[in-house]
Amino acid sequence: MVRLDTEAYFAVICHQVDGHSVLIYPNKFVNPVRFKQGVITVLPTEEQGFIVKILPPFGADIIQVVACDDWTSLQKVIQNVQAMAPTYRGIAIFSDLPGVDGPMPDASEPVVHWGEAHLTIHTYPGGQE
Repeated sequence: MVRLDTEAYFAVICHQVDGHSVLIYPNKFVNPVRFKQGVITVLPTEEQGFIVKILPPFGADIIQVVACDDWTSLQKVIQNVQAMAPTYRGIAIFSDLPGVDGPMPDASEPVVHWGEAHLTIHTYPGGQE
């Protein structure tokens, strides 16, 4: 579930314990939309027919939500998900975010607002399908 403090687009990324990052949302089945302020969004919904399976590699994964009020800016982050190099325990640094490993945006450019939240989930082998 995601709730935004302002209207924005967002991406959900799983940074796996093996260093790979997987874009969960948006994806080839679900197009991005601008989400309303204060509305709780559940992804994926039951109507979308997704089945989430916990498969190896097991361990501590980071689920990250990156929100932006500008779709073009967020697309740059999304495009980099597949190109990100593994770093610490599957966490990758988004160097395209303003002020992170790079210059702040030019003051003459429109202001783009960003938000980020993450949680760690631990997966373990076992159980039956």
